[in-house]
Amino acid sequence: MLTFLSAFLLFNCIYQIFSTITIYGLGIFSASMPSLIRDGMRCVFLLILLIINRHSLKSYLKKRKKIRISFIVLLLYSVLLSYLFFNKAPADLLIGIKYGFWRIFILLSSTFIGFVYHKKLDQNASKYTNTIEIALLIVVILGFLRQVLKLLKPERFAAMGYTIHLNDYYFGDNPPIYYLTGYEGTLRRQGLFSGPNNYGYFLLAFFPWVLPRLHTSEGKATTTKLTPRRIITLILRLLAMALTLSRAVFLGAIFIILLTYRPLIKSKKKLIICTAVTLIAVVIALSLLKRESTLAHITSKLSALPEIFTHPRGMGLGSSWPAIHHNGSILPENYYFQILLDVGRIGFGLWYLTIFPIVRRRPLKDHENLAAYKKATLGFLALLAIGLFLHVFEDSMVNYLFFIIYGIILWYLSKKEK
Repeated sequence: MLTFLSAFLLFNCIYQIFSTITIYGLGIFSASMPSLIRDGMRCVFLLILLIINRHSLKSYLKKRKKIRISFIVLLLYSVLLSYLFFNKAPADLLIGIKYGFWRIFILLSSTFIGFVYHKKLDQNASKYTNTIEIALLIVVILGFLRQVLKLLKPERFAAMGYTIHLNDYYFGDNPPIYYLTGYEGTLRRQGLFSGPNNYGYFLLAFFPWVLPRLHTSEGKATTTKLTPRRIITLILRLLAMALTLSRAVFLGAIFIILLTYRPLIKSKKKLIICTAVTLIAVVIALSLLKRESTLAHITSKLSALPEIFTHPRGMGLGSSWPAIHHNGSILPENYYFQILLDVGRIGFGLWYLTIFPIVRRRPLKDHENLAAYKKATLGFLALLAIGLFLHVFEDSMVNYLFFIIYGIILWYLSKKEK
């Protein structure tokens, strides 16, 4: 089953290419079919896993019941509110759940994998960690290779279903071969993903995995020595993050660096401050380069505020971005505004009760694989942080790749707790 899971994660790495070719290149699928195939594969996998390990289900359900109950209540409240008070159609309900809460389901359902395979994970923990790090490097390298091929052979990508016109993506149209910062602006790189911001989410979520680890001994904080592979991985990831030209990603990187090396701030205060100031300067420069985009983001947030105060119960699932491609009407450019607009203040409170216990969990301090948990949690916190600026959980590729791994780590460690 773990082999199938690995294959599923690999498929997600090329999902955007697969969907573009099958929808726009070959024309054999409708726009929604690739996602239905992928989600169906995931559901079949979970069903088989539950059947095979049904003897473990009872003991699994006894752990962390509050999180699952909070999530179920959140879904029920959101659906009933949207259907009874706002007459939302089933399609709107599904779209709202997909863009608002689906990644929570991915995370919680993946915890069962970590629970039932904890012995195998224990025996091969270093192997799996090493595999993840190598896979992260390969994904970035393939992303660079794809960008080079786009420049050298744009006609090949046109045949695959991409449009060679450099622009932005418009829902329903062929995806562009490259994205720009604006009209006749600078090229933005997207790696294997559907867009530069989406690629940035992925790079940021796994950024803690490539940073040198921090060790504290006898009151002194030191970092681990980087191997050549880790140095290459770190340099390539930083370059890839820079080429997305995403301000939010740079802010998220600052967030991760400050939290990771917090104990070093006193001893290496100047270095930490210089690094943070440099990254902030880059964000300001990008904001000036993308001035129209910056103003549009600010305008969208300010325009959403009156709607939030006017509708304390929200406006129903599927009312705001990314559902604007369907029947949504508001683009708040803020993940938290999105939740408030969709399900209101009560719904936001239920969402908080689901998320907060996850990020504040404290597994065994002496567990040998605690580092993996810390890296994953820090990546999640970084995504939550840049949710202030973007709808950070809109991309299903990132959600599957990150939250499956996070969920496995989360409950694999909780199996060790007494």
